[in-house]
Amino acid sequence: MGQPEAILPDSCHCFHLGWGIDLGSSALVLLAYDTALVLQWLEDFLEPDGGDDLVQGLKYALATANLFFRTLRSCGVFIEGAKKELVFFAGQQMCEAYGHMATKCFHLGWKMFRLRPKLHFQQHLTLLMGPESGPIAFSALNFSCWADEDYIGRISRLSRSVHPLKSSYRCLQKALGLYKCQFQSIQGG
Repeated sequence: MGQPEAILPDSCHCFHLGWGIDLGSSALVLLAYDTALVLQWLEDFLEPDGGDDLVQGLKYALATANLFFRTLRSCGVFIEGAKKELVFFAGQQMCEAYGHMATKCFHLGWKMFRLRPKLHFQQHLTLLMGPESGPIAFSALNFSCWADEDYIGRISRLSRSVHPLKSSYRCLQKALGLYKCQFQSIQGG
C-alpha cells in the first residue's frame, strides 16, 4: 500500500458529492443545483472586506476552490507549466483553508465544515499534479465521471426499478435511453 497514486479517486465525486457540498452548505448556514455554481455565487456574494476570521477563511477557500476547478476545466488531458503550478497551489490552499475552517468550527462546537475522507482524496489528486509529477501531469478531471454525478439520483431510481439479476444491463439500457431523450430535447428534435 506504499503507492497511493495507484488509486485514482474521482475529483467530481470527492468535491461535488463530498466536501464541496459541505463547503457550500456550511457557508450558507454561516451566512444565514450545482456545487460549483453555488460556490461561485458565494464567492461573488461575499464582500471583499469585513467579516470575522471564519468568513475570511471561507472567502479564501471559495476563491481557491473556484480557481482550482476553473483552471482544470481550461486544460486538456495534460496540464503543464504555469497552469500546473497554479492548480497545484490552488488545490493545496483550498484543502488547507477548508481544514482550518473545520478545526475552528470544531473548537467552537459548531457542526459545520465536516472533515471527510473525500477531502483527503482531494489532496491526493492535487499531489498527482505537484512538482514530483514532473513537467507534465494528467489533469485530475481525467478521472471524473461528470454525467454520473449529474444523474446519480436518476440512476439510483433506475436501479431500483429493474430485477436485481439483470440490474447492470437493464439500468445501463434505461440510462442510455434517458440520455438520448435528454440530448434530443437539447437539440430540439
